[in-house]
Amino acid sequence: MPKVSVIIPVKNGERYLREALDSVMAQTFRDFEVIVADDASTDGTAAIARSYPSVRYIYRERSEGASRVRNAAIRAAEGQYIASLDSDDLWHPEKLALQVPILDRDSLAGVVYSDQEWIDQEGRTIRVVPHSNWPKGWDRYFCGGHNVGPSTMLVRKELVEKIGFYDEELWANEDKDLNIRLHDVCQMKCVEKALIKKRLSPKSFEVRHNQQEKVLNSALIFLRKLEHRVLTSEQARYLHLEWSYYHSNLGKYLMAKGQRYQAVQSYLSAIRRAPFVAKTYGRLFRCLLRLR
Repeated sequence: MPKVSVIIPVKNGERYLREALDSVMAQTFRDFEVIVADDASTDGTAAIARSYPSVRYIYRERSEGASRVRNAAIRAAEGQYIASLDSDDLWHPEKLALQVPILDRDSLAGVVYSDQEWIDQEGRTIRVVPHSNWPKGWDRYFCGGHNVGPSTMLVRKELVEKIGFYDEELWANEDKDLNIRLHDVCQMKCVEKALIKKRLSPKSFEVRHNQQEKVLNSALIFLRKLEHRVLTSEQARYLHLEWSYYHSNLGKYLMAKGQRYQAVQSYLSAIRRAPFVAKTYGRLFRCLLRLR
C-alpha cells in the first residue's frame, strides 16, 4: 500500500497533462501511486495518461464536474494521504518529501499545504504568492487564515472520508467548501516555500467551460450552506458581501441572456446586501439604460 495517492482530475487536458505527470514522477519522495481521473475528455488526454505504465487511469463517460471526478479518484485511492494536482499545475521535486513528514509526526495535523508560484500559459513566472499574503476573505474568515490551494494540499484520506468527501452538488467552490469543513476537524500546517507552480488562465472557469448557470447555482448552494453555520459577527458581515457579489453576478448573467427586468432585481438585491460596492451600481446603470 502506498503512503500517498496522487490524484489528477482532468477535463480535456492534453496541453499540460504530460508536464503535470512528469512533475509528479520527478518527486524525490517515491512511495506514491498516481490516479488520473478523466471527466469525459474528448481530446488526447487518455493517450497521455496511458503512456505512463504506473498511472491508474479512470475514465468517466459522462461529464459530471470536478467534485464527482475528484471523489471517484479518492475512493479508488489506496494511500494513507491524498495529494491533489490540477492537470495544468506543476509540483516542485521536493513537494511530497517536505510535506509527508509533517503528517507523519503530528497526529493533530490533517492538512499540509504550501506557498505558490503563479505562472502564465507558457510557464513563465508571474509572481510567488506566500500563503500569508492571500487577499481572499474565505481563507481569512472561515479557514483561520489558511490559503490551501488544491494543488498544494496533502490531506489524510480518513479525514476526507469523515467529512463526506467533496460536495457533488457543487460545480464551483468545491475546494473552498472542502477546506472549510476540514478546518472544522483538524489543524492545518504550511510549508513556507513555493512547492507548486499554479498556472493562471486568462479566462474564468465558467467562460472556459460554458457552465455559467451551474457555477452560479453552485455559489447559491455554497452560500446557503454557510448560512446554516453558527457565524461570528465578522463571518456574517463577510457573508453579506459574498451574497452581494452573487446577486451582482447573477444580474450580469441575466443581462447577457436578455432578461433585463430580472437583472435589475438581482442588482437591487446585491445593493441591499452591500450598498457600497461601486461595480454593482455600474452594472445596474448600464442595465437601466438598455431598458429605456
